[in-house]
Amino acid sequence: MKANPTVVIPVVATPASKSQLLYRITGIVFPFLLVCCAFFASATSAMSTTNTNTNNGSRPTAAAVATPTEAVAKSTIDFLTMARGLKTTPRTGWVLQKAGPRIESVADHSWRMSLMAMVASSTTSESDDYNYDTNRCIKIAMVHDLAEATVGDITPHCGVSDATKHQLELDAITGMASQLAGGCLPMSSSQTTATAGVGAEILDLWKEYEAGATPEAKLVKDMDKLEMILQALEYETDGKNEKSLDGFFDGVRGKWRTPIGKAWGEEIERRRITQQQQPQTEGTAADHEKGKKDGTPESGKGPTTAQKE
Repeated sequence: MKANPTVVIPVVATPASKSQLLYRITGIVFPFLLVCCAFFASATSAMSTTNTNTNNGSRPTAAAVATPTEAVAKSTIDFLTMARGLKTTPRTGWVLQKAGPRIESVADHSWRMSLMAMVASSTTSESDDYNYDTNRCIKIAMVHDLAEATVGDITPHCGVSDATKHQLELDAITGMASQLAGGCLPMSSSQTTATAGVGAEILDLWKEYEAGATPEAKLVKDMDKLEMILQALEYETDGKNEKSLDGFFDGVRGKWRTPIGKAWGEEIERRRITQQQQPQTEGTAADHEKGKKDGTPESGKGPTTAQKE
């Protein structure tokens, strides 16, 4: 029996096999192209958002994680917003005495007091040769009433004891300083917040002023009283105070802690006496005649509180 001869049939690609090959190639390349397009679109969108936020200052989304710089900025602005209270809190003493149509704020008082502390600590005199730390004096003056931004200006006429007042203000200043210290005071060595040291320093400066033991604290306490009576004199000069301001002068006279405080206080008192005596030479003839008729002294001739003492 003869073996069948081997027949070799050439395989020729048919249209169907070409389609299968193209399908396979497309199945590999097309998904790859889709992935590349998606990646490109995502990168372009991210770059666009970053540029928009940078150029337009737009607020980051809530889902974004705050960087250390952003966290410090947030805590700092929180603190400064709380400190605004000094600008909107009127000085209680002037309100009670109706010192004028425009009552100064605690911030007004603190600003000039800081300037006075700068000048006083840089001034040398024969009676006070102590070398004050000017920067520290200014800092103490700036923060000495900072607690009043949240608790208000508490005076002896408010019916609050000294101990209660101190505790209220201590709690307030601690809370404010904590805004700069990552919410934690006193500071620990492990805390590295950029403003943490400032928060601790503010609290320490406030406590130093309250204790009144250091030379700088004593000088600033004198500046506190001096700024008050200088403002009282200015209210009297304006002539629009409805009630007597004698009590402000009586309350500080003879209570100076430094030679420069005493010297400045005496100068303010001299100016006040001169101001009160000034109408003696400016009274009109009508005033003189009126005094003769009703038995009242001529304008400016009556004794003043300062003159009596």
